[in-house]
Amino acid sequence: FSSLQIFGVWLARRYRNTKDPRSNPGAFL
Repeated sequence: FSSLQIFGVWLARRYRNTKDPRSNPGAFL
């Protein structure tokens, strides 16, 4: 599992959480 792949998943998840107000963007970390 490359770090770039992890960063891509984190970025997509953070972007999705930003569009969802009930989710905390910092909760993934």
